[in-house]
Order: sequence, then C-alpha cells, then structure tokens
Amino acid sequence: MKLGVLSLALTTALLASAGVGPANAKEAKVTTLLTTQKVYSASAPEVGAIRDWITKHSPEYQPLLKGGVVTVKRTGPAGSSSMATASQGPGGPPVPLPATGLPGETFEVTQTYPNGGYETWIYVWGLQDIPSGLGDWQLQSYKFDRGKGEVPNNLPEP
Repeated sequence: MKLGVLSLALTTALLASAGVGPANAKEAKVTTLLTTQKVYSASAPEVGAIRDWITKHSPEYQPLLKGGVVTVKRTGPAGSSSMATASQGPGGPPVPLPATGLPGETFEVTQTYPNGGYETWIYVWGLQDIPSGLGDWQLQSYKFDRGKGEVPNNLPEP
C-alpha cells in the first residue's frame, strides 16, 4: 500500500515538474473549414470560363480534353469573406472564378469522362510578397488519367 502511494506521489511530482497538467495545457486552435462544390455538365456555359481560368493560372498544364463533366471545389476558413462569396448562390462557387484568396485556401477543378479518365488541378492561395500581402493561386497538383475503353478523339497520345 505504501509503495502504491509513493509511486502515485512520484508520478504526480514528475508530471508537475515536466509542465504537464491542466494549468499548463495549451489551447488547441480550431479552424472550421467550408467547402463549396458545384458540378457543371460538359455543355454548361461556365465550363469555358473554368478552362480559361486554368489556362491563365497554369499554362503548362492546360486542359487536354474537352467534353467532360467539370466539378469545382473551393475550401477555406468558414468565416472568411472569400468563402462567404464562394458559398453564395445555388450550388457553389461563382463564375467568374476566384481572383484572390486567403493563405492556405484551396481551389480544385476536376474533369471526368465516361471512360473513367480525368484531369484534376489543385491550387493553393499563397503569398508571393509577405509584407505587401500580395498573393496568387499556385498549382500544387495536377493529375491526368486516360481512362479505359473508348477514349475521346481529342485525347493526346502518351
């Protein structure tokens, strides 16, 4: 019994000296993220503006295919003005597409095709010049899959 009490006292003393305990616990910062999503059919008039936005922001990874269903997602802090704008209106992000954002905010465009092929671009808003606060949408990821079976006529050769 004395050994158990001594062990408990020693453990408590060690934890207190290590700064572990409720008095020294740091509060975790919680950020709520909002994701808006909109799906456009291949014939939707907004698809042209979306393709132009991709070409402007990543000319080296322009859309290779036409005619696929386009899904647009934008994710950022729920309380931000840019996300409030993105969530207005039925179904998701507005077109014209975002000119600005907040650090860490993401914007994703995916084109999918009936044969299982797809193209995906993921952009992150990053500051180019920290003191001035100027930034830009930076391409973080591009993925392309030809799919299987019959492929669209405008698909480039591997």
